[in-house]
Amino acid sequence: MKWYLAALLAVALPASSADYHVAKTGNDTTGDGAELTPYLTIQKACDVALTSGDRVIVHAGTYTELTDTALVTGLGIQPKADGITIMAANGESVVIDQGQTLSIAGDGTASLPYTEAIFGFSINGYDDITIDGFEIINTYIGVSVQTKDGAASGDDLVAADVAERLIVKNNKIHDVWGQPGTNVGAIHLSVCWYCEAYDNLLYDIGILRDIGGDIYPFCAGCDIPPGVTQEQADSYRQNTGGVFAFDGQAMDVHHNKIWNAGNGIFIKRPYTQSDLAKNDGDGDFHHNLIYDTIIGMRFSTFSGGPPHIYARIFNNIMYSVTYGPMATAISNDSSIAATANGTVVIFNNTLIAKASIGIVGFVDARVFNNIMENTTHGLIRYATGTWPTLYEVADRNIYATTRFNIGGIDLYTLAAWQANDVGDCTDAGGTCGANSDEYDDTADLMFAAGLVEGQAYTLKAGSPAIGMGKANSVNDLPEGATVDAGAFPNGPWSASNTSGDIVGPRTGGKALPTITDFTGT
Repeated sequence: MKWYLAALLAVALPASSADYHVAKTGNDTTGDGAELTPYLTIQKACDVALTSGDRVIVHAGTYTELTDTALVTGLGIQPKADGITIMAANGESVVIDQGQTLSIAGDGTASLPYTEAIFGFSINGYDDITIDGFEIINTYIGVSVQTKDGAASGDDLVAADVAERLIVKNNKIHDVWGQPGTNVGAIHLSVCWYCEAYDNLLYDIGILRDIGGDIYPFCAGCDIPPGVTQEQADSYRQNTGGVFAFDGQAMDVHHNKIWNAGNGIFIKRPYTQSDLAKNDGDGDFHHNLIYDTIIGMRFSTFSGGPPHIYARIFNNIMYSVTYGPMATAISNDSSIAATANGTVVIFNNTLIAKASIGIVGFVDARVFNNIMENTTHGLIRYATGTWPTLYEVADRNIYATTRFNIGGIDLYTLAAWQANDVGDCTDAGGTCGANSDEYDDTADLMFAAGLVEGQAYTLKAGSPAIGMGKANSVNDLPEGATVDAGAFPNGPWSASNTSGDIVGPRTGGKALPTITDFTGT
């Protein structure tokens, strides 16, 4: 009887998880994934890591692995089961170099070696995957999410198709290039639900474009081809981004540093399921530093598509975001009408030097406690009749040395903006009270410093931004609490800003590299 019970228990107990090691000294034939007998390739370890909780631990070196991703036309590394962590060994430098390297000829034309989609990692619908600690270079997408069975996005999606709870953290993804007509991103969270990307460095993201039969590169540092204007060059980069997503839900994108891309964060289309009761909305986008992009954060949809809902955009710094024909720091270019819901909130961001907030198609958004200094336009509102109702609240923002725009007409004072009845600060609790949109284009914000390590637009004592903000349930503060405007409020995030980091790492998270990493070194 004892042997029978033992056998029964052995069958009933779930398999235990294991670690599988990968090293440049390994062997996929004779190795077994143990630390002393590792595999040679990451893909081999992923092929055998099939139990939730398994870890693929990759040791120092440069790896190039172009495995056919099967369900998607492309090549890259892919896990084969739910619950797998793929990580660089602690303290070791691991580079995934997939070889999609840009070549530029003497006449300025360019080419890429692969016409296929080249991924660092491709997550085909598996849940609870973690990608941690890699440098990923020379790809079309660094970390890509696809549906499990190749199902199209939209109303035919079911939960079994999509990836859920993916975590992409502590990675450095750069030199990302796409062929003409593609959507290029360091991280693609498309059809990814409850997914999180944090503590990543994402930069140098570009795309090729056919100009009169010749292929040219378009990126932050690329030469502009003859006959192409700066505005055209900017528009050609509109489908590149640090974080890119179609049909995502409840994403959490935070504490990333993004630069040299068309968009810092581009949510190109909200979840398109027609039953919005199944839609948990876009999610939270916060504590990111976005620099040298055309658009800092862009939220768009397609004609006839649903609006963005349940999105919070807060505590971001956007610096030197180039203003172009469609460029705003936070924008939504949906042209559809929808029932007002007030669930898109933009608060406590600091936007400096050309960055601005374009309330373009967001339905009934709330905009408060933001600082805009030296911006091309503080707020942009498109003419009524062209766009749906744009916002409910524009309250307690500081506009310094800036102007406004409504229906294509520039307004140079806050009073002129408010006279057009677009500066309404009425909310569910009644009028906004004192300090509502009080500061005009002469305000001295008294920043302690600009992009200096540990002092990224913190406020000096006496700054008008101190104590002028409002608190409510949206920013998780009790009504009546004292809160500052801008990305460094006296609120629940202030404790994370004492580490000396440019934005402040998440609690328990890895600190981002220093400001010198803007050079990519």
